[in-house]
Amino acid sequence: MAANQSGLTKMEIIGYKKSTFEDEHARFKVQFNPTTFKQEYAVEFVEDAPPGSTDSPQKLKKAPSKKLNMTLTLDATGVTGQAGTNGSKTIDIMEEIKAFKKATYDFIGSTHDIPFVKIIWGVNTFQGRLKNLTVTHTMFKSNGDPLRSTLEASFESSKEASKQAKEHDLQSPDLTHLRTVKIGDTLPLMCNEIYNDCSLYLKVAKFNNLVDFRNLEPGTEIIFPPIV
Repeated sequence: MAANQSGLTKMEIIGYKKSTFEDEHARFKVQFNPTTFKQEYAVEFVEDAPPGSTDSPQKLKKAPSKKLNMTLTLDATGVTGQAGTNGSKTIDIMEEIKAFKKATYDFIGSTHDIPFVKIIWGVNTFQGRLKNLTVTHTMFKSNGDPLRSTLEASFESSKEASKQAKEHDLQSPDLTHLRTVKIGDTLPLMCNEIYNDCSLYLKVAKFNNLVDFRNLEPGTEIIFPPIV
């Protein structure tokens, strides 16, 4: 993350091919830092009220999630003196939008997916994926080409389930778990370790669409949903 000649640190948006945020695909450095930078934190609960009860004790359904909403401005009038992504003194708005979308939105043929995005700005680091993008053009050349535009982008946090579970120490059977099958593992045994109830293996098999759950292949990842 580099600073310009005035010492101002510019936000960088890096798109990766892998969910581990490895294998960089594209990089976008903003022309101007965001005019808005809004972070939302959400917690999802499972409602678990006994029949006839008026109370509804809340149990955590999954690890807390984060959302990031921000607005970026692109200006090709030349009056600001700010360079574009490629460092040129004049910029092409459509090329800037293309570069932003390559790092955040465009389909990657080799992975059949869109990028996993890391946003770095000062002490702020956000890892996630683009959820929504709205492009608004507000000033135009005589031929209709945009001279000034805004990008309103929303991102949702994205982490590998195993890392998220480790980070939040999710050991309760009321939370979602991800387990990798090891040699000798059986589904009833794994259910007993997580739920303390081996009889739930049929529900877990159905949840994961396991056809041959009696012969689990080592390395297979299995999701154990909350008990509700």
